[in-house]
Amino acid sequence: MRGKNSKGEFKKDVDLTEVVGEWLKGSDFTEGNAYHYQFHVQHDMPGLVKLMGGKEDFAKN
Repeated sequence: MRGKNSKGEFKKDVDLTEVVGEWLKGSDFTEGNAYHYQFHVQHDMPGLVKLMGGKEDFAKN
């Protein structure tokens, strides 16, 4: 998952493990980071598994 910049473009070179939060200027997440939000799709888990390369690749994450 990526936040967008002021031009509406997705940010590049995002550190998935960076500690972020609403208290930090420029943060894109609240109580989580890009890695946590990557799995935040309760409405379409099969779609997420497919997007990440199938069951075996998904399990590696």
